[in-house]
Amino acid sequence: MGAPVTTLVAGSILIAAFSRQLADEFKAWTPWLVRKLVAFAVRRLPADRQERYSEEWTSYIEEIPGEIGKILAALTLPLGAMAMRIEFRRKARAAANAKPPYQWQFWLRRLLWRNFLRSLPAEEKERHIQWARHCFAATNGETGSMSALSIYIREFAQMVRARNSLKEDADHKSA
Repeated sequence: MGAPVTTLVAGSILIAAFSRQLADEFKAWTPWLVRKLVAFAVRRLPADRQERYSEEWTSYIEEIPGEIGKILAALTLPLGAMAMRIEFRRKARAAANAKPPYQWQFWLRRLLWRNFLRSLPAEEKERHIQWARHCFAATNGETGSMSALSIYIREFAQMVRARNSLKEDADHKSA
């Protein structure tokens, strides 16, 4: 009975010593493993964002207590980097295919304005063209939501409203 107990105790001491060595070895290799995981994740990102996220993720990992927690957090970074890369590519494609804001409105207004001018008599057409040039000069040639054409249309609508209200007043006075 004495020999098996001695063997069991000796085996337990050896396992404890080996476990301690293994834990120390694991602790020594953890920073290297974490650095490699962060570098692997960063390489998955676009080149213009790699430096920023390398610093950010390294500081994030350093704030996590415990060696196992750092490794687990570092293991999630490559998956997050892949998802970010997909999102960055999607946004880049969308931006490349996007038209400037208000472009469709600008062309619609221009088309309506040209059709409107065609319907006017020559002397009135010239007056409207001069007014549109004045509005364009007032915006320094900028286009956008308040382009020269937008200003012209707004001013023209106010002029038509004023003319109609004058006609209504004249009609009420004559009636």
